[in-house]
Amino acid sequence: MCDRRLRNTDTIPLIIAPNGNIWFGSTAIDVRTPSGTFIQYPLGYSAGSLCIGNDESIWVPNLYANALYRITPSGQILFVGSVGGTNDCTAGADGNMYLTGWANNRIVRISNANKIAYFSTPTAGSSPTGITAGPDGNVWFVENGVNQIGRITPQGTITEYSTGISSGSGPSGITIGPDGKIWFSEHLNGKIASITMSGTITEYSTSLTASSGLGFIGLGPDKNIWLCFTNQSNIGKFVL
Repeated sequence: MCDRRLRNTDTIPLIIAPNGNIWFGSTAIDVRTPSGTFIQYPLGYSAGSLCIGNDESIWVPNLYANALYRITPSGQILFVGSVGGTNDCTAGADGNMYLTGWANNRIVRISNANKIAYFSTPTAGSSPTGITAGPDGNVWFVENGVNQIGRITPQGTITEYSTGISSGSGPSGITIGPDGKIWFSEHLNGKIASITMSGTITEYSTSLTASSGLGFIGLGPDKNIWLCFTNQSNIGKFVL
């Protein structure tokens, strides 16, 4: 699901917490409770996306500044640390949180005790953006700046994959699929692609073009891949 920002043409995902709350927003984060009540948390920075932590807190990556915050299930805003610009986040199977440090070409790992570790990508200028936990216990992410997919193990080893990705494709969103693969969007050519746990990449042509602004993607309850567009007030579905 996507949240269309009113101030520009970007979109960030809507997320549904285990308690039924729906979270969305940009410089202010809003929540709609199951009873229909709206609550706003004015964080004062541009959120890259939102994700749910292992403790059910809402983590809010900070696109352009160092400070990182999370919002607890009880509504407390807690400072996590100064980690540099971050774009997306995911809860790892190892109990840690992982964020893409797009501005510094690295992955940020944060433990439950707020211990922060940084892992630089092997390729300079990678600009990692979307990130997701994989079915193999590793965390997978896109490297928008160099047209690659990355994988980081719980031990911090990063492997990059590029064979099978079109030059200049601009991978953007990423999600786990129902088929044991990782699926990702190619922002600059309108394609959808998948990667197996062994690193085999397959691209799928669509009727979309670069002008559509294909961005965030996610797995729907119908086991298909749902799409968000930064240049259109639309959503789409890629049927598996």
